[in-house]
Amino acid sequence: MNIPKKVYANTTIKWREGPVTDPFGESITNANGTLKYYLRTNVRPQGLSVTGTSYNNGWEFTITKNQSKTFAAGDWYYFVDATFETSTFIVGEGRFEVVNSPSFSEIRC
Repeated sequence: MNIPKKVYANTTIKWREGPVTDPFGESITNANGTLKYYLRTNVRPQGLSVTGTSYNNGWEFTITKNQSKTFAAGDWYYFVDATFETSTFIVGEGRFEVVNSPSFSEIRC
């Protein structure tokens, strides 16, 4: 899976995936199925689902700056499911790191 291994909160995050394979070796593309990421952290109850949009014969994923602005720093986990006809398969899983936003606010005393 091509989700970045390190991302920054409060930024736009993008990546692309090509076709995936079901348990029987059949190809699932954007022409015959959907691909969705489920992101979770154990830092606090927080998560996000991201559905891919068509790109070539695969998918492009976008997490907006607004969506990522509250991401807690630390380890996050993902599961990826592919839906084809009436079946849904887990086609990937893994971990990525969220780093605090690179921007800052001036604090006045």
